[in-house]
Amino acid sequence: MARSGSCPPQKFCVKFCVAAITSLMALWMAGCTLTGSKAAASSPAVSMSMSPTSTSVQAGHTQQFTVTVSGTSNTGVTWSATGGTISASGMFTAPSTAGSYVVKATSMADASVSVSAAVTVTAGVVVSISPGSANILTNGTQQFTATVTGSSNTAVTWSAAGGSITSGGLYTPPASTTGAFRVFATSVADTTQQASVIVNVSAAPVVAVSISPISASMLTGGTQQFSASVSGSSNTAVTWSATGGSVSTSGLYTAPGSAGTFTVKATSVADTTKSASATVTVSVPVVAVSVSPTSASIVVNATRQFTATVTGSSNTAVTWTASGGSISASGLYTAPATTGTFTVTATSVADTTKSASASVTVTSAPVVSVTVSPTSASILTSATQQFSATVTGSSNTAVTWSATGGSVSASGLYTAPNTAGSFTVKATSVADNTKSASATVTVSAPIQHTVTLSWTASTSSVSGYNVYRSTVSGGSFTQINTALNASTNFVDNTVASGTTYFYVVTSVDTSSVESNFSNQVSIAVPTP
Repeated sequence: MARSGSCPPQKFCVKFCVAAITSLMALWMAGCTLTGSKAAASSPAVSMSMSPTSTSVQAGHTQQFTVTVSGTSNTGVTWSATGGTISASGMFTAPSTAGSYVVKATSMADASVSVSAAVTVTAGVVVSISPGSANILTNGTQQFTATVTGSSNTAVTWSAAGGSITSGGLYTPPASTTGAFRVFATSVADTTQQASVIVNVSAAPVVAVSISPISASMLTGGTQQFSASVSGSSNTAVTWSATGGSVSTSGLYTAPGSAGTFTVKATSVADTTKSASATVTVSVPVVAVSVSPTSASIVVNATRQFTATVTGSSNTAVTWTASGGSISASGLYTAPATTGTFTVTATSVADTTKSASASVTVTSAPVVSVTVSPTSASILTSATQQFSATVTGSSNTAVTWSATGGSVSASGLYTAPNTAGSFTVKATSVADNTKSASATVTVSAPIQHTVTLSWTASTSSVSGYNVYRSTVSGGSFTQINTALNASTNFVDNTVASGTTYFYVVTSVDTSSVESNFSNQVSIAVPTP
């Protein structure tokens, strides 16, 4: 029997607590009261469930999660994720890095109650475009390439907001509209993934063509080089054409075989509506012959080279003739053995009515003459003397040198023999060895000069004297005796002709003490 103010029987209380502990979530347990007549009821337990409980999402993609909360009127939850982001409504956005993450919902009514879901993030499809931007002209194109990662299907769909783009990514801007346009590459594997780049389109410059020269005059069959300049386009190529004759791809024009006025035209490859023209006047050539030199003076039997120039024909050959003497097929004229005035003529082979002539005056050959300078010379034995020879009357001015005594080099340097005498140096013309000139050389033996010195004996007792010499007054002096000179006389036989010498003497006593220099005397040695 229960007593007033007592707890229910302990057996009942234990069963109640066991039942509470075995529930899915933690419970708030009510304690037993001491004043009631029966046990108080427990609060309902908060429970949660999440959907989905696990999922796999590509990087950058989203996944909606939902939570059901029971056991409370407050069904609000707080969302969190170990990677990526999740909104207050449960929209999970996967991070860019693949891996395993957890999405968690925590009850706002009971923060100790939560539920989680495992999320596996896989690498998602990523699209990129190269180049990342472009600047082109309205008449240009731009090639783009797309790279798709995160899928074995790397195909993309190209599109453009302005202009057009091929399935291969070649973009063509609007024909005449400038501005910034966007090019898109959308993944075929995942159409939610795309990349885009901006293309800046500017107006293309106006193409202009110029030609040089703008006019030309030439003969039939002749050629003229033309050049074209193209501005306003990176493509500077042109197409050449001509109304007469022909023109190569490099602009080399060849005139036709008939006379007339023709047009050479250069058309831009970049814009075929743009071109430039040159006028070519073609005339029939007139054969003309000229001879160089137009006149010449040569001596009998001499030669002279003539040249002929033929214009007005591709055949520039000529036939040479001469009214006196002879001339070779190459124009080398040989004068006759007689004097006079003769004509050398060159006649065109292409047109024998056209010719040109030169006048040749043939004179007697000049007499060769030789002179030698100097015509005489006096030198010492073994000395040298330079001679020179002059030859007139011949273009060959070489001579052969010879001497009756001594020797002479090819350049005319004569070396005297070592004996005195009179000798002849001779220069003989190489052009005419019957012509020569001579010089007389008198060779004499050199004179050996001596200087004899004498002085007053010293009043002191001396062992001898030293003799000193200089070529400068006042010294410095050099001793010229090899041993003490016992006498008061000395002969200097080492002097040179034409030189002035200065002498001083010293005395040396028995103790080998040398006195100061004596007074100076000078001697001028004559020449020779």
